[in-house]
Amino acid sequence: WNKRLTWISYYTEMADRLSRYKNNRKSLLDIVYSLDKKFVDYMKADGGGHISDIDPFTIYGIFNRGINNDNRIKICQHFKEKLNIQAAIHSDFDDDTVLNNRRSIFYRTENESTDIQPLWNLFLAVLADDKGKVGSCFDVVTAQQGIKWNITMGLYWIRPYDYISLDSRTRAYLPSLGINVFDESNIDAAHYIPLLESVKEKIASSSIKEKDIPEISYQAWVSDSNSSDSTESQSEKNYWLLGHAYGSTDPQFDRFVNDGIWEGRFDESKPVDQRQLSLVRKIKVGDVIMLKSTAVKQR
Repeated sequence: WNKRLTWISYYTEMADRLSRYKNNRKSLLDIVYSLDKKFVDYMKADGGGHISDIDPFTIYGIFNRGINNDNRIKICQHFKEKLNIQAAIHSDFDDDTVLNNRRSIFYRTENESTDIQPLWNLFLAVLADDKGKVGSCFDVVTAQQGIKWNITMGLYWIRPYDYISLDSRTRAYLPSLGINVFDESNIDAAHYIPLLESVKEKIASSSIKEKDIPEISYQAWVSDSNSSDSTESQSEKNYWLLGHAYGSTDPQFDRFVNDGIWEGRFDESKPVDQRQLSLVRKIKVGDVIMLKSTAVKQR
């Protein structure tokens, strides 16, 4: 199984390279914004321009979002060249946890001046293997707006053998190993660190079949994939004709096609949006989405 997880060497080396920019984030932002605009157009300040600071986890989020693998590889190639990463670009994304596209930034832009440095502090404490400092930094970060399970995903990206991601599929899988996951409202060092130690203890004692944390994450991915395949095999494939513009002035066709996604905006207080949303919620994995124009041609 471990021959499939080709992303680990790249991700861990990237963390080391990013640490060199802890006091030179302007140059790091220049690298980020030298990417094709379509990959970073969601990273905007409140006024609509470029953000003025960035944390390392948000950089990982650029290629760990709901976009297609070809685009993820292109972004990784960009950072490989700009950061002088020696590890090979990975060709598979098995087990690789991804963020919700609307939550790809690890801080609220209005809190940029206060919330980015704590993220760097946690990142650097993890790389230094300063476990005492990791705990205190973790508590500071998890008290910030916009931080939930996503920060555990970030820790897993940068040091996958030391920290476990509590993404949805891993949370669903851990009880099968005899590990119960705490509620998201309790995400802090007092809950995460003991869970992490419990995972490591089970690995060390060979009381579970998995030999390390990446294997647990991989098996969670396999379990989730098998469950999805089983569900799909029991139901027919549906075809959906959906729009690709937000209003009349905000077309999303290119983004949807390039990123391999579809996103809708609904106001649940409006009856018409309630009806549309009820249909959208019926879309399942394996269905086919076709994009249609919402414009009416003049006769």
